[in-house]
Amino acid sequence: MAKVAVVVFCLLSLLTLALAHDPAPLVYTRQGAVTGIRLKERGKLIDAYLGIPYAQPPVGVMRFRKPLPVKPWYDVFNATEFNPGCVQTDLPLMKGAAFNMSGTVEDCLYLNLWTPERTCLTKSKSPCKTLLPVLVYLYGGFFGWGTASAFIFDGVFLAARANVIVVTLNYRVNILGFMNASIPDSPGNMGLYDQVEALRWVKGNVEFFGGDPNAVTLAGQSAGAISIGYHMMSPMSKGLFHRAVMLSGSPSSLAYADTIDQSANFRRVSQSQDCVDYSLPWHLQKEDMVECLRRVDAHRLVNDAMASLAYRYVTVLPSYGDDFLPYSPVENDRIKLNVKDVLLGNTRDEGALFLEVFAAQYGFEVGDVDGLTALVLSIKTLFNIKLTESRELANAYIEEDDVENQLAALKGIKSSLDDGGFECPADLFSELAEKNNVTVYRFLFDHRPSWSPWHPSVGATHNDDIVFFLGTLHSDRKAVNETVSRDLLAVYRKPPTPDEYRFSDELVQVVGDFCWSG
Repeated sequence: MAKVAVVVFCLLSLLTLALAHDPAPLVYTRQGAVTGIRLKERGKLIDAYLGIPYAQPPVGVMRFRKPLPVKPWYDVFNATEFNPGCVQTDLPLMKGAAFNMSGTVEDCLYLNLWTPERTCLTKSKSPCKTLLPVLVYLYGGFFGWGTASAFIFDGVFLAARANVIVVTLNYRVNILGFMNASIPDSPGNMGLYDQVEALRWVKGNVEFFGGDPNAVTLAGQSAGAISIGYHMMSPMSKGLFHRAVMLSGSPSSLAYADTIDQSANFRRVSQSQDCVDYSLPWHLQKEDMVECLRRVDAHRLVNDAMASLAYRYVTVLPSYGDDFLPYSPVENDRIKLNVKDVLLGNTRDEGALFLEVFAAQYGFEVGDVDGLTALVLSIKTLFNIKLTESRELANAYIEEDDVENQLAALKGIKSSLDDGGFECPADLFSELAEKNNVTVYRFLFDHRPSWSPWHPSVGATHNDDIVFFLGTLHSDRKAVNETVSRDLLAVYRKPPTPDEYRFSDELVQVVGDFCWSG
């Protein structure tokens, strides 16, 4: 069961290019020439350019800083392999199961691009006269995990089916992406600034691949969708994209982030690495503390820091009040949106997944305590609120006669997550969009995958929709990196049903049509 969840819900193994491929046409970007590989999908030729740097490596003195544009290169850049994801801890999925992320690296700001074959690219250095719309995808992972090299984000299927250019990218996560020391050297939101830099790269270069820089759709799921909501509000992202696809997330999904004490988190992280001089007031040594943290091994820093934070799922998150996000995402009267069309949706049982994740992260099962206590603790932790407030909310989700009932507690936790993290935020965002004359198309994903590892009572839950919308049901499981255990590959080797393939094809076409015309 645990092994199935690792594969189905994360699938964070890297693609291996097991067979030799023909080279893709040489493309001359503003930074230099790149070559890639030519793939074939559904009888169509797709040119893939994998692992293109879009920013300077965020290492050494650049750790915790905003990214800088990538420097030009003078030789042909060989864009034929994915780059690993940004440094992060192992990803807990359910009790006794976590995904090994030790292969992640700090030099991680790279993107991948898939384009249908453009014969115009082989004839000259000039852009194609007929340009394709572009979809840029941002992965989820609660701003603490994720990698663009996961095979569920392979863009070849969407590019072939929808006739669009697809871009995926790595951005910094965890404390390396979101620690906020409230100083220029560590402003917080580094992962969001990474996304801006990638969008700028796309704006400046996608035309050379045959893409239209004025027809960019930004798509993402969970934290990726929340990020998109922030980009719609950010003055820095204006003009960098024009439409949005948001799966299972919207700006106020993390409204409780306002309650996070960023200064306290920074102190705890610094204390975990002995980077605090207790003879001095802490606010007089922020720069020294950050400089000390820059000298620590990245993997050790992230793992030690996470262990030092009380609620690891709700403490390392985006913040507002900076150049990227000047205002709180819930201050609707002060916010103007940067797009014209939005495709917004949730799954039927979003909250069900987090029940297992919560138990995996904090080492207890809901059955260990009575129903009401489990519900109170879960709401308090997941929404980072006071215990008294959590009790009030819990009482609204469980009947007085059911305080000992474990099933009632499970339903209450799931419902509170559905409402507080997804449904209500989606409603609020839709209202904001209407005020800004933005067209919103909403949907509910209600198909439980045939391979679902969860209890039969759980319907379509968080993450279930990704492979359907991106078309990666068609992914060649034999091409998954060999570091994934054979047991996991054996479990996932069971193919989806014919109806699921057809359903996915229909959803991919919906996404493609949206990119083309809204």
